[in-house]
Amino acid sequence: VKVNPVPVLSSDKDGGEICSGQNFLYNVASLTTGTTFTWEQEYHPEINNGTIANGTGSRIEGVLTNTSSTPIAVTYKVTLEANGCTSVQPEIVTINVNPAPHLNVSRVTYIPTGETEALVGYTSLNTVSMTYTVVFSEAARRIGFRDISTPVVLSGSNIPIEVPVDAPKGAY
Repeated sequence: VKVNPVPVLSSDKDGGEICSGQNFLYNVASLTTGTTFTWEQEYHPEINNGTIANGTGSRIEGVLTNTSSTPIAVTYKVTLEANGCTSVQPEIVTINVNPAPHLNVSRVTYIPTGETEALVGYTSLNTVSMTYTVVFSEAARRIGFRDISTPVVLSGSNIPIEVPVDAPKGAY
């Protein structure tokens, strides 16, 4: 009498973390020779607008779009089969999908003459930490505005912008 082993997942069940709209690739693996895989994405209304992906094979891949303002754990149930034996329960693989940053920036309507800093207000629906950079137009750079090219963590409710002392009146 030959007893065949029940296949189990040998790849890490933590599929990692991606940003909304990014492609991901998860390679499914088992140490049992000849294992085949069937996988089902669990439904979540805020991932790909509720559309789910199911499939077969050793690669789970695709683009996941998170339309919420919080991270979402997307789970895949993976069933393994080898030598006539099927896994007792589906194995669960999780991919964490962070939301896209959503930032509403207020317009600075007036900066008094001689002021060297403007505070640009913002609001965000995101519950995760975000960073920002600022890129000025070529015209703004010519009169002394400097880009903020190193990402800065958003904190509070204002983004400080250094204003050149002799900046003429205008929109930048």
